[in-house]
Amino acid sequence: MKRIESLLSREIGLNPGSIGGSAIDAAVKARLRESGLTQLAAYVERLEQSAEERRALVEEIVVSETWFFRDEEVFKALARHALPLARRGRVVRVLSLPCATGEEAYSVSIALLESGLAPARFQVRGVDVSERALSQARRGVYRKSAFRATSPQQYPGYFEPKDGGSALAELPRASVTFASGNVLDSALFEARSFDVVLCRNLLIYLDSAARSRALDNLAQWLRDDGILFSGHAEAVELMSARFQRQAEAAPFAYVKQPREVASPLVKRAPERKATPLAARRVNAKSTKAAARESIPLATAPSLERATELADAGRLQEARAICERSLAEAGASAKAYCLLGVIHRAEGGVDAAIACFNKTLYLDPGHQEALIHLALLHEQRGDELAAANFKRRAERARRGEGA
Repeated sequence: MKRIESLLSREIGLNPGSIGGSAIDAAVKARLRESGLTQLAAYVERLEQSAEERRALVEEIVVSETWFFRDEEVFKALARHALPLARRGRVVRVLSLPCATGEEAYSVSIALLESGLAPARFQVRGVDVSERALSQARRGVYRKSAFRATSPQQYPGYFEPKDGGSALAELPRASVTFASGNVLDSALFEARSFDVVLCRNLLIYLDSAARSRALDNLAQWLRDDGILFSGHAEAVELMSARFQRQAEAAPFAYVKQPREVASPLVKRAPERKATPLAARRVNAKSTKAAARESIPLATAPSLERATELADAGRLQEARAICERSLAEAGASAKAYCLLGVIHRAEGGVDAAIACFNKTLYLDPGHQEALIHLALLHEQRGDELAAANFKRRAERARRGEGA
């Protein structure tokens, strides 16, 4: 199985721990039955020699679960971003990757049409590694499960009854196309091809090397004034210095950092570069300048002041305030989480992990702490622990408890 896991990592960047060994076992058994082989060794040999068989195994592995207007605020924010661009004469280009069975791409089209854009003013490109999912996306007929967040009746004129389900009408189809592709393929698109990229709930399934490649490619394909939307359990600013969170646009929206901003961070030690604190620093010179700024310490412990100091690069003083707050005001999930972020920015991995664990003791569903722990354990090579924290973060995001 190790050879199969290694192959999946090469093909699609899969981190086996993110889906669990049982899911891979089930996929392999399904392919063994289909191929008529009984010995795992013989199947592994075929897998390594046959690109067609590798594609078939990937089809069994990938998760294509999605639905229309999943996280509706994302589509509202996308429309707000697109309208000014279209008014300036630009044809707005949107990438949905992975697009799965097409609900996200068509949701983008409907959202932009509802905002007043004509079909000729935007293009939506859906990309996925699964030909099975793409076939369903092109067909554009959906069952009830695709409408968990809405219903076809809420969007009159965009759906019509067909084959016991709801089919996309011609209007929302007009600006949407689908193609096979892999986020790890840097040649998939030309640089600065898209104004908006939706890459949601993919990065959590990739190993660290593949995630880094994927984010580099997304940054390359995104216009300089573009916006990236990620999944709720994907803290992109902790994964790459190429992106900065744009919370005022929407939850888990990111803008691309200029290379002169991102480059110094990339050169930092891995434990330091992936923190939101480090991501806000322009370069070594500006960090030193920030450290010289006169920001008076509060007379009483203030976590808001600690955050302010940390954002200015004054980590030692920020840490001191957090420690004072814990000593004088008692245990607090917010204080421990902030202290963990500061320790991580300083390179203190063990101290950071201890603080995030204390955060979870006080608040087991603390999503930010869960995401930090997932990334820290992944950096240490503990894929099982990382996968566990990712799953807990996703459950916390859905309100199911960690």
